[in-house]
Amino acid sequence: MMREPIEIVGKWRDAAMQKPAWQRARAIERKERRAWKVVDDPDEIGAWGEAALCQLLGVDPMVEMFKDDPTEPDVCGVEVRTTTHANGHLIIRQPQATADHVLAVVSPERRFVRLVGWITPEEINNDDRFPFRTDRGHPPARWIPGAVLDQDIGALCVRVYQRQFGISI
Repeated sequence: MMREPIEIVGKWRDAAMQKPAWQRARAIERKERRAWKVVDDPDEIGAWGEAALCQLLGVDPMVEMFKDDPTEPDVCGVEVRTTTHANGHLIIRQPQATADHVLAVVSPERRFVRLVGWITPEEINNDDRFPFRTDRGHPPARWIPGAVLDQDIGALCVRVYQRQFGISI
């Protein structure tokens, strides 16, 4: 079980700082209509959560975080959702989840990230507590409280290693 914040350092910190600009450039190349914000862009925050999972797994962030296909899961087959809210929710906008999801909370100064918990796609899609709905004017999504997530991040790591690298732990 891991609930302590991860201090993002070295190549993982560099990747988290570089990714937002890279994503903006890729969006312009693809002629996406999304208006990219500069301050507190969700993707800027998201890069820190991805970097934390890469650092925890010991994988190269330049490979896992900078994929050409935006439909691929973020890191080693796992979707990382990041927020600045200490008691935030895992927000899933896909009608049918296809990957494990992890909720990360980044500190205001972007130095530490706490991996709150994770959930499988089967649990997301089949649990009646998490309907796909529109809530308070937000786009359709599933809102999963951090408190109901599996807090054993080590179990997620084992699952990733088994799936990605064929390593049995």
